[in-house]
Amino acid sequence: MSLMTNLVRRRGGGLAVRVAKPSHLSPDGKRKYVVRGLGTQDIYEAQPLKQKVLAELWAEWSGQEPPIWSPRKEALEWSKDSSVGGATKSILLEDRTEQIEKEHGNNVAQSFYNAATGIHECWG
Repeated sequence: MSLMTNLVRRRGGGLAVRVAKPSHLSPDGKRKYVVRGLGTQDIYEAQPLKQKVLAELWAEWSGQEPPIWSPRKEALEWSKDSSVGGATKSILLEDRTEQIEKEHGNNVAQSFYNAATGIHECWG
């Protein structure tokens, strides 16, 4: 899955989430898509923001509470992304890991980094 899935660039360079609205919520055919700005131009900063906005929209449409952010799901996106590679991806991944550590603690950050890089811990 590309990191740009459900993302569009606005004229000023900022990123926004663009998602199709369920057809039963717009029976007249107007407003087929919902667009929400993320307040960043960086694709990697946009990923957790995108997930949060998508969760909020689907929760709003289904009448449920939004799901909790999953470090493993985000790490899987990182591991599959091939649009950026080498040292650049490594630096961006370390920056994201530091951000996760500040927000969720060291254990969650370590788990995220290991999953994103394919490192599996062996206890023996």
